[in-house]
Amino acid sequence: MFKKSLLREMAPDPTTGLAGRETFLNWAHGAMASQLTMNPAAVILLRVENLADVNDQFGPDFGNYVLATMADRLRSVVGPDDGGIARGLGPEFQILLHEVRGVDLPQLAQNLLNMAREPIETGDKIGMLRVVVGAALRQPSHADGADLISSARSAMKDARRSGLDLAVYVSTATPAESPSSKVDDRLEQAFTNDEFCLYYQPIVTPSDKDLIGFEALLRWIDPAGSPDGLQMSLPGEFLHLVERSELAVPIYRWVMEESCRAVQRWSLRLDRPLFVSVNIAGSHLEEPKFADSVFAAIGSSGLSPEHLLLDITDQALQTNQEKTWSRLRRLKQEGVRIGLNDFGSGVSSLTTLRDVAVDAISIPRAFVAGLGISSEDTVIVKNMISLAHDLGIVAMATGVEHLEQRTALVEMGCDLAQGYLFGRPERQSHLDTLLPGAHEIKRVS
Repeated sequence: MFKKSLLREMAPDPTTGLAGRETFLNWAHGAMASQLTMNPAAVILLRVENLADVNDQFGPDFGNYVLATMADRLRSVVGPDDGGIARGLGPEFQILLHEVRGVDLPQLAQNLLNMAREPIETGDKIGMLRVVVGAALRQPSHADGADLISSARSAMKDARRSGLDLAVYVSTATPAESPSSKVDDRLEQAFTNDEFCLYYQPIVTPSDKDLIGFEALLRWIDPAGSPDGLQMSLPGEFLHLVERSELAVPIYRWVMEESCRAVQRWSLRLDRPLFVSVNIAGSHLEEPKFADSVFAAIGSSGLSPEHLLLDITDQALQTNQEKTWSRLRRLKQEGVRIGLNDFGSGVSSLTTLRDVAVDAISIPRAFVAGLGISSEDTVIVKNMISLAHDLGIVAMATGVEHLEQRTALVEMGCDLAQGYLFGRPERQSHLDTLLPGAHEIKRVS
């Protein structure tokens, strides 16, 4: 009986034609057998998070088509000379890469994620996919192939916990295992050397594409590379390091101060008010002087309190509710706006809308992507907007990429929108030159 089970495990997956998990584990063991300098291998795990929803909507045959198509996409990128691809449990794909440098792994993982996100279409059915990726570079601390796979799986879990789509481990240990002092030293070096910068993505009114504000986005850029593997320029790769470090509060304070100054400067230049949306991490929100730091940023920049939107995840709001919510109410009393990030995608509830009295909710990209394609997503978005309006709350759609999505949002009366259809994130220094006067504003929208 055991022998038959083993043979089934070694056989190719019938849906995708890929190798199975046992074969992949043997590949990983083999990669570990050679010297590290001769074979700098990496494992990338890619999982289709909403395959069950796709099956419910279109049936299991279409779900199998999604898996087969995803396998074909991966084969088109990862050839036999590059490594191997296998089917993991359920909607998971496992990729082993040979001779990959740590400095290249984040971009390779991002490219795979971008490709995997593309809609899958057959006949009148279009599957909009939510994908999460975790990757790990082989290190001396990995005892065998199973250790390397485990690191990639930890990265995937880290990406999922942080609400992002991608996490890459290229350091000697995973972030959870790394000595906190080493991480803090690297972050302090980056902070001191101005390796952090801010990008800003436009927020518009969807009906006329009128620019009314920006979302501030933290990025980490090190042109010299990363000798110790802790620098990662993609947000899914470094935000969790910032969040866990002792430098989290100073970094987030800098983000607040710098974004308030920049948007106030652009408002004066355009002779009309713009607002800025700043993402608030749980560690910053829990800091006892959080409200004071917000007031300090407003005061030093000259930005009006009502032109600052603190965008907070539901997860951050659930931590130490009594102190957290009292701080937010204090800020609201002075005019600061409070936004609930990705409403409906986590543990957020109607109680949060009532007790915190949020000013805005952001509609997750996953629902917006289904507008005009999925009747369920269309109903959900429509009712989110209706609920927000009934409560006197602003509704903002995120991830708007297609004209059909914008048309649907306009018909539903959505207040604000953000996405590549209206503008990609731009570096602060670029916007300083792009926004010299009101006549230039349409170049952004």
